[in-house]
Amino acid sequence: MQKAFDALLLPVLAALVPPSKATAGVPLYDHVPDAAVYPYVQFARAIKTPVDNLSELIDDIQLSLGVYSTFRGQEEVLFILGAIEAAMHRAVLDLDLGYPLLCVLERSDTARDQDGVTYTGTANFRITVVH
Repeated sequence: MQKAFDALLLPVLAALVPPSKATAGVPLYDHVPDAAVYPYVQFARAIKTPVDNLSELIDDIQLSLGVYSTFRGQEEVLFILGAIEAAMHRAVLDLDLGYPLLCVLERSDTARDQDGVTYTGTANFRITVVH
């Protein structure tokens, strides 16, 4: 599943010029390195719920992508969340196992971190996969 998201998101994020940078590129991490430079996107959480409806096995997957920025205010986080939504909402995923029926943005949110400097955002997607 992550390979399919990488294929869709990496080119979009690599070409993105966020408000805090003069050059293109927002990295996408599974594990954020200690010296990561803001802004960046991280695979934050994945929840898989198998649904066996007698005729076929379906996985209901919830995937969360986190956005992190130290740009003043929510502008940059909202900008990156918008690019993620444009790339992923109703996207056709190329999966190794299973056939994706649906990939939709369920919700997104932004907030200021407790440090008072970092702004965060989350994009929550629901993916339905038939096996």
